[in-house]
Amino acid sequence: TTMAAVISEATLDLRQQPARLTVTVDAHNSPLDQQLRAATVIADPELEAVWEELNPSGFIDAQGIEVTWVPGTSPQIVLPSVRLERGTVELSSFPFPWDNVTADLSWRDGRAHLKRAEGRHNNTSVTIEGQGPDDPAFFELAERERFNWRLHLPKITVRRLDPGDEFAAALPVDAASVLRNLDPRGPLDAELGVEIAGFPDDQWGEVVTSA
Repeated sequence: TTMAAVISEATLDLRQQPARLTVTVDAHNSPLDQQLRAATVIADPELEAVWEELNPSGFIDAQGIEVTWVPGTSPQIVLPSVRLERGTVELSSFPFPWDNVTADLSWRDGRAHLKRAEGRHNNTSVTIEGQGPDDPAFFELAERERFNWRLHLPKITVRRLDPGDEFAAALPVDAASVLRNLDPRGPLDAELGVEIAGFPDDQWGEVVTSA
């Protein structure tokens, strides 16, 4: 097993006021655990929404992570290249767990750009292509008056899907009702696009919609 390695460098620029602190980090085979979650959320509290929606685990290689902080402002985080391996993901809005996940993504200005992802659920495989210039795949955070977050996956390829009770239970109620009325028999192959968003709600705190 390859050991985890983290290399970091910090620079404090005092040539202008207020001063600017820049920390760069390269990480290899680092676990996505509670310790990393706490560190990223302290650096940027908005990232808590990403952890809560994706519930990821696994190991990452990340090159050129940059955290910039100026006193009196929130830290700015840029992750130009992140690769997830041996991962698991289970969306809070679609609780259908995926394992053996690999993914390549980046993060800047409140948006994660997904280049490609693959995963499995029992005999079902899924591939997400995210590099289309006209319609890229992304997860983004936004202003409260619009939506809390949005997940946009325009090209998903699914192979050998069992559309039974486990899959139906993960769907929104209306979609699950339609699926049960259609009563499809698997395994199924499909290509589709999905958009899921969480909107602020005075009564429930947040309402999740999908399309």
